[in-house]
Amino acid sequence: MANENYPIIVGGLKKIGNFFIKELKYELKEQEHIATGKLFNSFYSDIYEQFGNLYLDVTSDLDYLWLVNDGASMGVDVDEATIKSWAAAKGIRFNNPKEEARFAESVVRQKLFDRAFEQSGNITCLDTDEYFDGAMSKEQLEYILSENRNTLFHTQWIQYTDTNTVRVDGPWGYNLKDRVGSYSDRGIFNDASMHSEHLPVPEKQAMINAPNLFIAHLQWMDKKTVAVKQYYWKVVDYVNKIEHGVEIIPTSAYDASVNNFEWEYEPFEYPLKVRSDVYDLHDIEDSFKYKFIKESIEKYNIPNLNDWGMGIH
Repeated sequence: MANENYPIIVGGLKKIGNFFIKELKYELKEQEHIATGKLFNSFYSDIYEQFGNLYLDVTSDLDYLWLVNDGASMGVDVDEATIKSWAAAKGIRFNNPKEEARFAESVVRQKLFDRAFEQSGNITCLDTDEYFDGAMSKEQLEYILSENRNTLFHTQWIQYTDTNTVRVDGPWGYNLKDRVGSYSDRGIFNDASMHSEHLPVPEKQAMINAPNLFIAHLQWMDKKTVAVKQYYWKVVDYVNKIEHGVEIIPTSAYDASVNNFEWEYEPFEYPLKVRSDVYDLHDIEDSFKYKFIKESIEKYNIPNLNDWGMGIH
């Protein structure tokens, strides 16, 4: 490259870089993707020479740039505090602390439902420790949904403890949950501080009996993991009561659920479809639930809410 042309070309590339940055900022404004302004102000141009040629890059150092643009097919982990901070930056205001406490769950669930409803009226909502199983085919389920619009379906919640063993003591012997619905009209979630409904409740409800369809629930596969999970909800409720004065589930409800790990078992004809030692693949003490428990105990001086002798508190 001739030296006399170098400053001219660099100057031209700088102008082009500024133009692209201006257009990117305009696009963020048009898409209403500005909250804190961090992404908006993060763009920069970089001009460099390689093998005798000049190159221009316009980029951002923020790793969520493409999440904002494209979304994330595998999901994004955020906590309640982050969602509330985002809401404040977007100018969303609450009339009282209870309304603020409800926002993170009810609004985000509604947004997820609405996005799914754009694609199909057949909507499922499973927890991360659940999957559907049973004798029914996908095509058979879709036919039932197509013939029963605006209907929420309940099916049996099967509590696996091992490959062919399920928990059956107390309410776990026969427990129905709603995880699939057919909607021709947009469903609306009710406000809830915690533990809200998985799907909006339409005008009709029905049941699909096992073994045609059931929900495989893996919560009880590892006792230490489930103890941390249940104790986490105890602590979350305790903190929400302090910070927002919201109604909470009493700790006795979690104790009844765990039943001091004195469980009854039965064999089950449909074998588990994941490896039985799946919870051994991660360190529970490195999980956000365990860390939240420890941080909250120290911050709020929380007494032992009964950790079932598992050494969690």
